[in-house]
Parts: sequence; C-alpha cells; structure tokens
Amino acid sequence: MAKTIERRYRQLAPGQAEAYRVLALLPGAYISPVGLAVALRVSPDTAVDRLASLEAVELVQRVGDRWRLPDPYRAHALTRSHELAHDPITVLTRYLEHRFIVSCSAATQLSPQHRTLPVTLTDPHAISLPAPVTGPTSALVWLAREQDTLIHDIPAAAEAGLHALTAGLTQAIYPAIELLPPKAAVAIHRTGLASAQLCGEAIAEREIHISLAAALRRHGNLDEAIAHADRALHNAKRAGDLAGRARAAQELGASQLELRAIRPTGPDSDSAETLLSSALAWHKQNDDSNGTSACHLWLGIAAFRDGLLHRALGHFELALWHTRHPLAVARAQVWLGRGRLKLGEHTVAYRHLQQAASTYEIAGLHDTQASILKLRETALGACPKCPERSAPLARPPLKRTSLAPPHRRPPDAYTSLPASYHRISPHAPRRPPSPEEP
Repeated sequence: MAKTIERRYRQLAPGQAEAYRVLALLPGAYISPVGLAVALRVSPDTAVDRLASLEAVELVQRVGDRWRLPDPYRAHALTRSHELAHDPITVLTRYLEHRFIVSCSAATQLSPQHRTLPVTLTDPHAISLPAPVTGPTSALVWLAREQDTLIHDIPAAAEAGLHALTAGLTQAIYPAIELLPPKAAVAIHRTGLASAQLCGEAIAEREIHISLAAALRRHGNLDEAIAHADRALHNAKRAGDLAGRARAAQELGASQLELRAIRPTGPDSDSAETLLSSALAWHKQNDDSNGTSACHLWLGIAAFRDGLLHRALGHFELALWHTRHPLAVARAQVWLGRGRLKLGEHTVAYRHLQQAASTYEIAGLHDTQASILKLRETALGACPKCPERSAPLARPPLKRTSLAPPHRRPPDAYTSLPASYHRISPHAPRRPPSPEEP
C-alpha cells in the first residue's frame, strides 16, 4: 500500500500535491472545500477542482459535500509536510481563524448578547470568504453539521500554541453546547479553560467556567458544575463584571435546581430561585433576550417540580416569547407540552411537542427527539381531536410558522393564574405599568 500511495503521489500536479499535503494538517475527519480554500489561499471552486482530482486518483474519499483523507494517506501526507510552500503552523492558523470567524457568526445569530474573545487575525484571507450563516436556523444547521470537526479544532489550536484562538473557539460554540456529546463538551471546555488561563484572558476564563459548568451539568457532574459556576460568580463579583455575574448566577441556579431534583436535602431550598431571579432582573434590564428566556425556563421548571403548574406555564410562555434561539424555543415548547399534558390540554400539548421534535430533528439530536416523540404519542393517544386524527383543534393553532417566534407582545400570563399568584410567588413577572409600554 505504501508503494501504491507513493506512486499516486508522484503523479500529482504541483497544485494537487500541495492540496494533498495540506489536507493532512487540518483537524477532523472531514474537510469542506471552503476550509481547504482558506488553508491554500485559493477560491472555493479551485479547492473543489483539486479535491475532485485527488478523488479521481483515489487519494481522498467524497462523503456528501465534504471529503475525507483515510488514515494511511494522512500518515503518508504528513511525511511530506516538509515540502509545503508555507510553515505548517501558518497553514493551520489560517484554517482555524476562518473556523473561529464562522463560529462567532453562528454564535451571534443564536445569542446576540453572547461574548467572545477578540482575536487578532494574522491572515486577511480568513475573512474574505462569506460565512454560511444568515439566521438562527442556518446557524443551528451549520453547527450541527460541523460539531465533529469543532471537537477537533479546539485541541488542535491548543497543541499549536494558539491559546487565544483556543479560548475564542471554546466561547464561540457555547450557544450550541447541546449539540455536542456531553463527554466531548467537557473535554474541550477544559482545554479552552487551560488556554484562557495561559493567555491571561480573565473575561474568557470566567465565560468558559460558566460554559464548563453547563457541560458538566449535562454530563451529570452536578457538584463540579456548581463549583465552576460558583467560582465564575465569585470572580465576576470581584472584577465588577455585571454581565458575567448574571450569567454565572443563572448557571449556578440551574445546577442547584438539578442537584435539588436528585438530592432534596442538598442546597438551600430558596437559593436557586434567588440566583435565577437576580439574573433575570439583570437580563431584563440589559435586553438580553436569551438570558431572560433561560431564567424564565428554569424558574418554570422549579415551579413545575413543586406542582405549581399555572405559575410554571406562565414562565414557560415568557421563555418561549423572549428567545429566537431555535433550541431554546424547542426547550420551552417541550416544557409547555408537559405542563399542558398535566392539565389535560392534550391538543395544545401535542402541537408544542410536535414543533419541538421538528427542531431537534433539524439539529440532529435524535435521542432527544425520540423522547419528545414518546410524549407526543401520549398526547395523541389521549386526545381524539388531535390534528393527525383529522379533527378540528380544541383551540386555535399557534401562529408560529418558523423556529423563531415572531416579534409580539409577551403573553399575559396572569389570565390563567390564581388570584393569589402574586402573593405566593416573589418571582412572578410584573404587569406593565401602562398600556403604552411595549
């Protein structure tokens, strides 16, 4: 095989041979033409032609709209890396900087208020190609497709000594952390945290402590998640970072709620809600829609677990209204579906769960989608008037036709709440003081 690979390599034109050698330097199993174009400083069409020519001599394999360099060929290409026209670290840096730009673009579409580390780019060509992200849905699709490559980008940047870029990439993928396998998410966030500490970026370190806490919470390591969130909160208070303080309080409250669900005698019964309420107040004051939505969702989950269904539904409706993040919309719809199921409103529950399942299908989260489909089947079985039974809905269907909710006034959750709601809930949303307030 080695002789066959060498013979095919010797028959390549100079441009094809350069593309073959560069492919071995790029992290991940699959490479897109745009990524190769950035690394080679050529146009995407030229990169496609070179990949097609390599495929013709069976040096690369095409998988959909991307290409793969098998391990024996990658090992051979690495032995030829000394023949590259540029330093391998320079080539890798160009590629990773472009990935950072696109990841930041996707993060901004999903969470406009999310902070990423400013990175000084070394090659203007990394910015010249347009990012394939135009809205929340396209950002979600791009991150879902690129998650396997992103998992390899961050360790590759750290091994190359690009610590600021490593920390920036780690921060950029946080709005889509649910797309990553929990174990892999924890590993790359530990790598990003170490890089942030090495390059002395205090804000990046706080943000990655928060995202690492979220990854650990998803992985089930709740005690460690609380420790990281608490450290981020302490550092933010000491630095006077109000935004970081709100994010850390939000994540600390969420982790404490999850721990309380499995260990009721653990944290103080009111600490989680207090943290979430303080974070909610800051997010509202600073128009952080995604943070507001997340706090409402967690406060609703706390009320749901305490059996306060009407209070929980009020928070879930507000969580659904405030965000344009597709996954946040789906999470709110799942909990609205669960609440409506408990109240016996199966038709509305079915519709919420159906929309949530569609979002998770787009994101490629098939395990989560399967669990939602089970809830949907429960609603369908208990509801003879559900849409799939060709009967009219019990109430008008939701008018949301896309993953992102339209701009409208938030629902007045008070219409379905008991009169004592304000008295028993210190976290209830305030009624606007006048009709003119938007």
